[in-house]
Amino acid sequence: MTTERQLVGRDGECSAIDHLLADAARLRSGSLLLEGEAGAGKTALLDYAAASAGGLRVLRAEGVEPESDLPFAGLHQLLRPVLDRLDVLPDVQSAALRGALAMGPVGTGPQPAERLLVGVGVLSLLAEAAADHGLLCLVDDVQWLDRESADALLFVARRLEAEAVGMLFAVRSEGSPWEAPMLPRIRLEGLRQAEAAVLLHRTGADLAPGVLDRVIELTDGNPLALLELPGSLSAAQRSGAEPLPAHLPVGERIRRAYLARVSTLPEASQLLLLMAAAEPNGDLGLLARAARQLAVGVTALDAAERAGMVTVDHGAVRFRHPLLRSAIYTAAPYAQRHAVHTALADALIDAEPDRWAWHRAAVANQPDPKLADELERSADRARARGGHAAAAAALERAAELTPDDSHRARRLVAAASAVWEAGQADRAERLLARAETLQPPARVRAEINYLRGAIELHTRRPARAVPMLRSAADLVAADDPGRSLRMLLSAMTAMGVSGDFSRVGELAQLAARLPADHPDAVMADLIVGLQRLLSGDRAGATVSLRSFMDYAKRFRDPLELGLGGLAALLQDDDAAAAEFHERAVAVARQTGALGALPWALESCALIEVRSGQLSRAEADATESLRLTELLGHGRGWMGALAVLAAVASYRGHEEQCRVFAEQAIAAAEQHGLFIPWILAVASMAELDLCLGRTEQALDRQQQLADAWTSQPIVRILATPVRIEAQVRSGRPVDPAEAALFEAWARYSPSRAIAALAARCRAMLADGDEAATHYEEALTLHKAAGRPLDRARTQLLYGEFLRRQRRRTKARSQLRAAMETFDRLGAPVWAERARTELRAIGETVGGRPADAFELLTPQELQIVRLVSGGMSNRQVAAQLFLSPRTVEYHLAKVYPKVNISSRGELIRSYLVAAGVATGSSTDSGRAVASTP
Repeated sequence: MTTERQLVGRDGECSAIDHLLADAARLRSGSLLLEGEAGAGKTALLDYAAASAGGLRVLRAEGVEPESDLPFAGLHQLLRPVLDRLDVLPDVQSAALRGALAMGPVGTGPQPAERLLVGVGVLSLLAEAAADHGLLCLVDDVQWLDRESADALLFVARRLEAEAVGMLFAVRSEGSPWEAPMLPRIRLEGLRQAEAAVLLHRTGADLAPGVLDRVIELTDGNPLALLELPGSLSAAQRSGAEPLPAHLPVGERIRRAYLARVSTLPEASQLLLLMAAAEPNGDLGLLARAARQLAVGVTALDAAERAGMVTVDHGAVRFRHPLLRSAIYTAAPYAQRHAVHTALADALIDAEPDRWAWHRAAVANQPDPKLADELERSADRARARGGHAAAAAALERAAELTPDDSHRARRLVAAASAVWEAGQADRAERLLARAETLQPPARVRAEINYLRGAIELHTRRPARAVPMLRSAADLVAADDPGRSLRMLLSAMTAMGVSGDFSRVGELAQLAARLPADHPDAVMADLIVGLQRLLSGDRAGATVSLRSFMDYAKRFRDPLELGLGGLAALLQDDDAAAAEFHERAVAVARQTGALGALPWALESCALIEVRSGQLSRAEADATESLRLTELLGHGRGWMGALAVLAAVASYRGHEEQCRVFAEQAIAAAEQHGLFIPWILAVASMAELDLCLGRTEQALDRQQQLADAWTSQPIVRILATPVRIEAQVRSGRPVDPAEAALFEAWARYSPSRAIAALAARCRAMLADGDEAATHYEEALTLHKAAGRPLDRARTQLLYGEFLRRQRRRTKARSQLRAAMETFDRLGAPVWAERARTELRAIGETVGGRPADAFELLTPQELQIVRLVSGGMSNRQVAAQLFLSPRTVEYHLAKVYPKVNISSRGELIRSYLVAAGVATGSSTDSGRAVASTP
C-alpha cells in the first residue's frame, strides 16, 4: 500500500510531523507521541515522516513483543547505524553505553553504571549524529520495547533542547504500560465516514453501497481494518448476498483477517512465519540454521514474501505489520511453538546464551534446575549492563522453574530487588509477598524486610521503614555484621527524615555489637554519636562523630559521603558538611550515579542556604528537581522545593515562596517527612517577619510547635525568630523559652547557635547590657560563617543603636547589614536596612544591579562550571546535556551579562562571586566536579 493511501484523513497529524521535521532542520529539537488503537495508522505516519525527512538522517526501531525482556534490545536496534561515534562521547557515558549494548566493559568506577546514565550517553550520541544535518528518530510499538530502552529514550526526549533531533514515537493505546506525561501527543481516532469511503475506494475494494457503509460501521473507521477486512470477505459478502461477520473488536477483526490469509500458505511457509514471529531479531541466518533442524528450507519464506506478509532485506525478515507477527504467534498451538523455540535455542546455544535461555524458558512447562541456573546467570549479565527490568524477568522465570522452595524464594527476592532498582515498587512488593509464603531462611527473610524498608524509606512513609530495617539488621547480625550495620544506617536515615528518634538508643545498642576488629566497625560511631548527642553527652558525641567523619573521608560512594556530611551537620560544622556533600555531587557526576545526584544536590542546597549562597542554592535545588522529575523518583523533590521556598523567602518573593512551600508541605505531610515540612513552614514565617507581618510569623511558629509536639527541638530551634517576632510585636516573651534555648546553646557545639543565643539575650535586655550581648553575638557570628545570620544581627543591633541615638555606630552596623543583604541577594532585608539608614539621615541609593542574577538556574550552573575551567563538552557531561545545548545557553548568557567572549565571562563571574578577592570558593566546586 502506498503512503498516500494510508494517510487519508490524517492532514492534521501530518502537519504536526512537518513542524517537528522543520524544527530539526533549523537546529531545534522536539518530540511527539502518536497514540491510537491497533491499526489506527501510527506506522503509516512514521513512514510519512521518514519519506518527508529531506536531508535529516533517519534512525528507526520498533518494539517487538518477544524481545521485551531483552535489555536494551530496542536501543541497539535504533543506534546500530551510529555506534561508530561512541568514541567521541565522554568516557563514563561511552563506557555505560558500551556496557548496556554488550559492546565492551560494563562501565567505570566501583559499580556498574546506572541505567539512566545510559540515557545520557544516548543523548550525547544522538547529538553527535545530528551535528551535520540533523536527525530524526522513529520508534514504533513503544509498548513492546524493553523497559531499559523505553526509559532511556524517554529520558532523551525530555532532555532535548538544541541538538537538531526530532523524536517521533508510536504507542498502542490499549494496555500499554508506557507513560510519558511530558511528551506532546496526538491521539489517532477512526476515520470519518467520507474519509473511510475514500480509503476503501483507493484499495479497489468492489463493495456494494450498503456493504461499504456496513464495513465502515464495523471497523469504526480504523484504517488498517478498512484495508484488510474487504480481502477476507467472500464474493457473496462483498455483493451483499450474504451478511457480514458479527461485530468484533477491531484488533480481533484484523487478527482473523491476517490468519485467514496465512492459512492459504503452504505448511512450510506457515512454520517459518511462526519461527520468525518467535525470533524478534529477524536474523535470516539464524532462521535458516533453526529451520534445517525442522527439515524446512528457508526458501519457504518466498511464498509469504510474495503474499506481502513479510519483506526479506539485508539479511533480516520484517513483518508487514506488528499485528501480523502477534496474530501468528498467539494462534499457534503449543506443540508448534515448542518446536520452533527449541530449534531456535539449539541454533543459539554456543553463540548467545541469554537468547538461548529465553527460547528454552518460553516453552518450559515443568521445573528445570539447570535452565533456572542459566536464567539466573543471564540475569546477572543483564544487571551488570544496567538491565534491571530484564534481570527481574529472568529471575522471576528462574524461580518458576526452581523446584526447591528456599532457592525459589531467594530468586523471587532477587527479582524484587531488580524490579525495585528499575523503579517498580508495587511489583517488587508483590514478588516479596510470593517469596514470603515459601517460609524462607533467615538471610532471605532479612532481605525481604530490608527491601520493604527501602521502599517505605524512599517512596512512602519513612517512619514505617524503621522496624523493617531494624528487623533485617537483627536477622543477619551474626552471619554478616557489616551488612547488618548498613541496614542499621538505613534505619537511622529513616528516623532522621521522619523526625522520630525514639528508637535511636535501640539502634545504637545493635550497632555496638559489631566486632571491634571488623573493617567497618567505626561506621557504628555515627549511630552511637547521634544517640549520645540526643541523650546530652556532648563530649562523647563529638568523639564518636569526629571518628566517623575521619573514616568517611575515604568513602567513594555518594550516599556514604552523605553520611559523612550528616555527621558534620550534627556538629554544625557547615564547612565539613559542604565538603562531604560537594564531593558526593562530584562523584555522582563522574560515575553516573544519577539516582544519588538529586539528593546530593539537595543536600548542598540546604547548606548553601544556611551559608547565604542563595543563587547557588537555587541552582542546585532546581537541578535536583529537574533530575528527580526525569528519573521518576517518588518524593525526592520535597527537600528541593523547601529550599526554593527558603530562597524565595530571603528574596522577598512572596508568591514563589508560598507556592513552593505549600507544595513541599502537602507532599511532606503525605509521607510524614520532617525536614522539608519544617523548612517550608519556617520559610513562610521568615517571609512574614521580613515583610513586617509579625502576627502571621508568630502563627507560623505556633504551627511548627503544634505539628511536632513529640520533637521539642523544633520549637527550640525556632526560638530566635519567635523572640524577634514577639519583641517587634510588643508581645511578652516567655522566660522559660529563652532559658531553654540558652541551655541548648550551651549543649550544642555550634558557634552559630551560640551567636543566636547571644542575639536573643540582646533583644531581651536594655542599654549597655544589650549592646554587650550584640557585640558578643557578632564575634561568634564571625567564627560561625553564616553571613545572613550575621547581617540579621547587625540589622537588629543597628535598630537598637538608632533608638539609643548612637547614630554613628548605628550607621556602621546598618550599612554592613545592607551591603551583606545586597551581596547575597536578599533585597527585602536590604531595604529594611536602607529604611533605618534613611531614618538617621543617611543618603543611600538603590541596590546596584548584578547581571548574573538575570540568569536562569541552569544558565548559572553552566557559567559556574565554565568558570571552573571546563570545556563545553565537559560541562555537558556534568549536567547531562549535549554540547550543543550548552552552546545554546551560553549564547543567551552573553547578552544578559553584557559580555562578548568566554574569557570575559569567566573574569566577570569570578569577580561577582568574590573569588578575585578570596572571599569565596565558588569556582572550586566546579573544578572539583571535573572528571
